[in-house]
Amino acid sequence: MAGNRSGQAVFTRGVAAGGFEIKNTGTSTLYANVVLAGYPNTMPPAHSSGVSIARRFLDARGEPVSAATAVSGDRFIVELTVRADKRMPHALVVDMLPAGVELEDPNLSGAFLIDDVVVDKKRIGDWHLAYTTAHTEYRDDRFVAALDIHRRQTCRIFYGVRVVSPGRFKVPSPMVEDMYRPYVRGVGKTIDVMDVTGS
Repeated sequence: MAGNRSGQAVFTRGVAAGGFEIKNTGTSTLYANVVLAGYPNTMPPAHSSGVSIARRFLDARGEPVSAATAVSGDRFIVELTVRADKRMPHALVVDMLPAGVELEDPNLSGAFLIDDVVVDKKRIGDWHLAYTTAHTEYRDDRFVAALDIHRRQTCRIFYGVRVVSPGRFKVPSPMVEDMYRPYVRGVGKTIDVMDVTGS
């Protein structure tokens, strides 16, 4: 680079592992902004710092099931249970999906609708009325919800997923965090892998 220009270098996996050097060979000031991004090789340990989160998988009737093994085409209801020690008006729940699993967006035609499924003697639609949801997103790789949680309140969040590809997939941990106080956060336990066979 020369003169008053900006530049960018992107390192792919492993290329920058040995380190790199930024050197100014000119006489004017060089400004550098270095951003490193990546994913850990191991799952973060489950912990709770002011808020906790737990996940379980249910079948289409609302009964608990193991998701360690599945068949392509299976549908599950995912339940996230979030509890805050103190008021948390800006709680952000993020549940990353395993590869091979897709969210069922209830706003789309032909979606897997779960509001009338009964879990613990109560409709899922009624469980959702027990707390305030500011925002919900059904992304390609994760479910996201922004909640207003009261002190010592337990919120039970449900969403539907469909298994779409056979394979052996890591299952990420569910997480919850205060958007403005990131030290208030919780990471839930997870199964290690989901083994999916073809239908």
